[in-house]
Amino acid sequence: MNTFKPGNVAASKGSADPDCWEPTHPLELIPVFRHWSRGLLRNLVYTVIFSTLIGLALVLLSMTAHNYRSFGEFAENLWANIVIANVIGLTFHFTFFFLGRLIRRINRLPPWAALIGYTLVSTVIVQIGAFAASWIPGYGEIRTWMGNPQWYASSLVISFMVSLTMSLAWRAKLATLERAAQAARERERLQAAERAAAQANLRALQAQIEPHFLFNTLANVVSLIEPKPAVARRMLQDFIEYLRSSLAATRAQSSTLGREADLMRAYLRLIQIRMGERLRFRVDIPDALADEAFPPMLLQPLIENAIKHGLESRIEGGEVSVDAERRGDFMEITVDDSGTGFQGDAQSGTGLSNVRERLAALYGPEANLLIEGREAGGTRVRFQVPVTCLQAQAA
Repeated sequence: MNTFKPGNVAASKGSADPDCWEPTHPLELIPVFRHWSRGLLRNLVYTVIFSTLIGLALVLLSMTAHNYRSFGEFAENLWANIVIANVIGLTFHFTFFFLGRLIRRINRLPPWAALIGYTLVSTVIVQIGAFAASWIPGYGEIRTWMGNPQWYASSLVISFMVSLTMSLAWRAKLATLERAAQAARERERLQAAERAAAQANLRALQAQIEPHFLFNTLANVVSLIEPKPAVARRMLQDFIEYLRSSLAATRAQSSTLGREADLMRAYLRLIQIRMGERLRFRVDIPDALADEAFPPMLLQPLIENAIKHGLESRIEGGEVSVDAERRGDFMEITVDDSGTGFQGDAQSGTGLSNVRERLAALYGPEANLLIEGREAGGTRVRFQVPVTCLQAQAA
């Protein structure tokens, strides 16, 4: 037996709102550092790498003004700069973690203002980090440096460089989020257009079905008035009930499974008057599913096909049954008939095409339609729709 394999739809919407941004590390400006998922440990490792690179850069820059007498002196200075840079870097790391609200406010500023804001915040953090590093054994002279105006000038330059890097990282993130948000808006626009097209197809389908069914039913009533007035009266009463149930449902964008089931019962009673004992039917909808939102006019084409292609051509007629059940997050609807089955391509036909197109437009890959022959004879049509989508459709 064929089984359903509903697709998964993962619709992610981008947001350019700085409040929604995940922290972006400056190293993510380099593509190779974007391969690992964000996390506390990863960001901490990135901070150590970034700080070490800054310490190395400062030593290389200082070589133009400082003549090292030996490699040992160079290595000692390199190690001291890397240690201080990492202490300051970790101070940045944890300060920015706890100052998330302030950082988000800076992110809302124009680029030039954000750069100034980052520079000012970074300058203060550099002083805090340097003061913390001065308490490491052997690094107490940092407190002496901090009293020198040249130290503050150097701090300001370093802060500007770090802030420029961070600003570029945030702006790159903003551009990515803007593109994602634009793509999400475009997807929503296309989905709205598809839903509108599905509703237009529904109106066209109603225009095809209703006049044909209306005229045939009235003609049957007229033909029964003289020979069988009681049957004609019952048929007219059932027809009135059908119209009362269908007028509101078929004009709405959404109905409920219970209302659609009542509509199909009224419809089948009308057909049963015409076919007599040749038609038997059963519509079994659990009470728990009766109030679930359901698209109007989705069941009738399937039942019409079952009668037209499966039962009418048989002298003994047959039975049509409609069943519904909940399967996890999906609702499964089954329409069975005990007729002759489809001749030729079971996938073709105006009614089935309309149903298939509407399912695809309304629910995408999470809905599907399956047609199969029954072992006992006849045809079975099944489709699944996600319950969450049905509820959203109703809203």
